[in-house]
Amino acid sequence: MQKFSTTGVLQSDSMQPADAQCHRFLRKRVMERIDAIAKQRDWKLHGQPALYMYFAEKYHWLPSQVRSLSTEEIAALLEGEPQ
Repeated sequence: MQKFSTTGVLQSDSMQPADAQCHRFLRKRVMERIDAIAKQRDWKLHGQPALYMYFAEKYHWLPSQVRSLSTEEIAALLEGEPQ
């Protein structure tokens, strides 16, 4: 399972090339989605800071709690957000 590190970089124990490619695609989709949400809400944030703001606003989570989520978990939580 991949986790965001304190620098916002994903970490993995053992990732195969195909897995890594799928993971990069999912991470890119998550970041595109959060950037769209940030733009929709007129935030002057994008990327990781926007992700932290979204989860703080919606679930009252701290950045450390967001960093503990896997990319798959973040993607699932963003699925319910209207476009």
